[in-house]
Amino acid sequence: MLKKTYTRRQALRDACGFVAAGALLSSRILPAQSMLTPGEVILTDDPARGDYGRFDLNNFGPPTQRKVGAEFQFPKDVDVPLGYGIDISHHTKEVPWARLASAQVNFVYMKASQSHNGRDGKFVEFWSAANASPLPHGAYHFLTAGIPGRDQALYFNARLAEVGGIRSGNLQPVVDLEWDQYGPYFKRMLLGHTSSGDPIYKDYWEDVPKDAIIATVNDFVNALRSAVGSPAVKPIIYTNRSWWDTYIPPGTVFQNCSIWISDYRKSSYVNGSPRSVKQHEYYLWQFTDKATISVGGEVHGPYDTNKLLFGGMNHITIA
Repeated sequence: MLKKTYTRRQALRDACGFVAAGALLSSRILPAQSMLTPGEVILTDDPARGDYGRFDLNNFGPPTQRKVGAEFQFPKDVDVPLGYGIDISHHTKEVPWARLASAQVNFVYMKASQSHNGRDGKFVEFWSAANASPLPHGAYHFLTAGIPGRDQALYFNARLAEVGGIRSGNLQPVVDLEWDQYGPYFKRMLLGHTSSGDPIYKDYWEDVPKDAIIATVNDFVNALRSAVGSPAVKPIIYTNRSWWDTYIPPGTVFQNCSIWISDYRKSSYVNGSPRSVKQHEYYLWQFTDKATISVGGEVHGPYDTNKLLFGGMNHITIA
């Protein structure tokens, strides 16, 4: 595959889905700010996945489960070979890339984008570092309420094209489908507080009919698979059962997708099984945002940590 210089004009073409996902970016990694196109924003105060995991505990979990979560330390607590990985975003302060493999971290997911114009400013840096490591890695997009799924998929694909596109051996792309407290205008709306003082934020999916939510997800998945142009790409939906049961009608099936479950309940961790959603196979489980990496006398973290369930890496890797 030939290497070519990646220009601003090509970035705009990518956003429309015209450049193939396999196009290579020049070897020079540009600062995120200089890569912005008109209308783009760099994500800053968007909630982290751990924020939503704890939101689930504090608002939907039984009282005994609130404000808890599993403590986990790499490599001491790893009990399944090739079974654990971390996911990172601009919220992540540092990643000890050279030490991940020896700490038995087996894969890495990273945030690329949100909505149709929200860029994670560390994505290019993280992807470059992951390429230099031996670990399988992949990217995720946070789905925003009120924005067409196709527009979001093409924007996600444009971010992927900046790092050379997704290809065989990468992890399957992920769409994060859960509470959207940031909204289409990147602002949180405080509605009040719980009896224990926790903030209650508006979920912008409340403004979207259920059939429109399903259509948004389907449009995203179909547009992404079409843009990438490979039947081997089968996106993973990251979600939380508390949100899913509220917004997704029983019996709903998203074709060509599997599920990645977020469940921080301590009882689930003790039982070794998350609260899954019906009708879909699930292979990944995010069970904590408290994991640390301890190697060579140094402790790094905390990190969102995930367990691979029911088999090997082939379930989440592009063939």
